[in-house]
Amino acid sequence: MQLVFAKVRRQEIAVERALRRERVFRNRNNSLDISDDIVLYKRFRFRRASIFYLTDLLIDLQPKSNQTLIVAPILQVLCALLFYATGSFQIVVGDSTAAFSQLTFSRIIRRVSLGLAKRINEYIKYPTNRHIACIQKPHKHEYAYVDRSSNHSINVQAVCDNKGKFIDVVAKWPGSTHDARILRESKFC
Repeated sequence: MQLVFAKVRRQEIAVERALRRERVFRNRNNSLDISDDIVLYKRFRFRRASIFYLTDLLIDLQPKSNQTLIVAPILQVLCALLFYATGSFQIVVGDSTAAFSQLTFSRIIRRVSLGLAKRINEYIKYPTNRHIACIQKPHKHEYAYVDRSSNHSINVQAVCDNKGKFIDVVAKWPGSTHDARILRESKFC
C-alpha cells in the first residue's frame, strides 16, 4: 500500500515539474516621464541631467544576454537612487517604483552600488599622507604632538566642495591623534 502511495506521489511531483508557472509581467513605468523637474528632484535627490550622466557612467549595467525582459539601465539607476534617497525597505520601494520583486530590487541595488564603488577614485580624491614640517617641538604636552613617523605635527582636516573651495578647516588636533577619531568627531559624521 505504501509503495502505491509513493509511486502516485512521484507521478504528482513529475506532473508539477512539467507544468510551467505562468510568467507575470509587471507594468514598469519610467519615472523620468515626470515632467516637473522639481518633483523629480524631490523624489530622487538628483536632477534629470545628473540621472542621465549616472546612467551613461554605469553603462555596463546592461546585461550581456539576449533576454528581452531585462531591466533597462535607466530604471536600475532610478531604483537605486530612490532607495538611497528614501532609506526605506527594498520591498516597499520596489513595489512603489517599478513593481520589482524584492529579489530583483536587491540585485539592482547591488549592481548599481558596485558600479559606483568601482568609480569612486575618479570622483573622490584623498590627499596623500604627507608631512609638512611647519611646527617646532612644543614645550607643553610635547608627547601629544609626536605622530607615527616620530615628527612633531598637527593633524589638519580640510574639506572642499565640488569647486575646490574650502568649506571646513579644523586644525586643533595634535599629531598623535588618530585620523579616525578626527573624522568621527567632525561635523561630517
